[in-house]
Amino acid sequence: MRRVTFLAACLGLASVAAAQKGATNHQLLEGSSSGQPASGPFTRVITPTIISNTQNLGGSATLAVDISAEDSWDLLNDPSNTVLVIPLGVGAMMTDIGWDVNLSTVGGSWLSEARFYFDGSDQDLMGLFLTPGAGNNAPGAANFNSGGLIDLSDNAIPDIPILADGNLYIQLNESFDDVADAIDANWTAGSTLTIGYEPGGPPAVPTANEWGLIVLGAALLGGVVVVTMRRKRALALAAE
Repeated sequence: MRRVTFLAACLGLASVAAAQKGATNHQLLEGSSSGQPASGPFTRVITPTIISNTQNLGGSATLAVDISAEDSWDLLNDPSNTVLVIPLGVGAMMTDIGWDVNLSTVGGSWLSEARFYFDGSDQDLMGLFLTPGAGNNAPGAANFNSGGLIDLSDNAIPDIPILADGNLYIQLNESFDDVADAIDANWTAGSTLTIGYEPGGPPAVPTANEWGLIVLGAALLGGVVVVTMRRKRALALAAE
C-alpha cells in the first residue's frame, strides 16, 4: 500500500492565488489547474545538482536534487525568482514529491511564505505548490522533512505531465512578498527535493536481477503466486 500520511488533511486543489499576510489556512500542497506557467525572463534559470536518479522496480524512477544555497525572492513569476530546470523527459509524469529542507527567513518574512511551484510545460496544464513551512506564521530558521515520498494521486492531486522540452520547472517564490526585489528566505545547506516520476515511453522490462527477486518471492510463498507489477515507493516504504 502506498503511503498516505498525516498531511492528507492539509492537501487540496486550489487556483493560484497570493496569500495575504496573517492568513491562517496555508496549505502544504496545492494542486493548480488554472495557474500560470513559468514565464521569463528570470534572473536565475539553472539545472541544479542531481544527487541521484534511480530506476525503481516496475518502471518508475526517483530523482533527488540539491537546492542548498538557493534563495526565495518574490511573488510567483516575478523576474527576480530562481527557476530550477529538471530534465525528466518528454511524456514523463511527476507522481510523488518529498523534501528535507532547511529554511531561514530574512527580516519579517514568515516560514510559511517560502514555497516552490512545480510545472511540467510551457503552457500550464497542471502545477503544484509546495510550502514546507505551512502553518509556521513567524520568522526564523527550521528544518522541514516529509518523511519520505508523498504520492500526489493518493492525496487527490493529479500527476503532473511533462511536455514540450521534457523539463520539469520548479520556481522558487513567496506567497507574500515582504520586500520587492529582495531575498525573503534562504534554503540553506543540506536542503534537497525528491521527485518520483514515471518516465516517458514503454514500461521498463525487469532486469535479470529483478526477475530473480520476483522468483525468490514466489518460492517463499510456497508456490501460491499472484504477481502484480506496480510502482514502488522506496523512500516511502523505508519511512514507514
